[in-house]
Amino acid sequence: RVAPSGVAATSRVVVVRSFIERKPQPVSSSSCDPVGLVPSQRWDLDGSVKRCLEARFGAYLTGVAQFDPAPFGISPSEAALLDPQQRLLLEGMYEAVAAAAAGSRSSSDTGSSSSSRTATYVGVASSDYGSLVKSYSQAGAFHATANALSVTAGRMAFTFGFEGECQ
Repeated sequence: RVAPSGVAATSRVVVVRSFIERKPQPVSSSSCDPVGLVPSQRWDLDGSVKRCLEARFGAYLTGVAQFDPAPFGISPSEAALLDPQQRLLLEGMYEAVAAAAAGSRSSSDTGSSSSSRTATYVGVASSDYGSLVKSYSQAGAFHATANALSVTAGRMAFTFGFEGECQ
């Protein structure tokens, strides 16, 4: 094979077979703006004088707490501490793998990723969730892995059987 112009012959081809998206919904039916007050369960906006809040408004996803850990082999005690970014990635990856399998054209290509050389690359943002969990609960066995964003790509790869590069 001849590499396309500008691409090294040793470059690998990356194929994205599926894509998922999560975005905040508008706060009212009369607006397209998803920005609203910080949800009361996130933190007490008026109660704490110790905490200086930089923002009283934000755009938040709904239903993040409605996570079923069983299909992913996560115990309920770990799921209670699990950073929402990891929950959303697990659910999204499941949807993406299912969509890729459904879109597969060849009967021999089931879209299954079990024990495949599929690489896993994940980008996550910083999170205040770990510090919030520490404020309201004692550290336990799952505290580090549930809130360390550095384990996110590994969790995805392990859960879905991806055996390629993982970053």
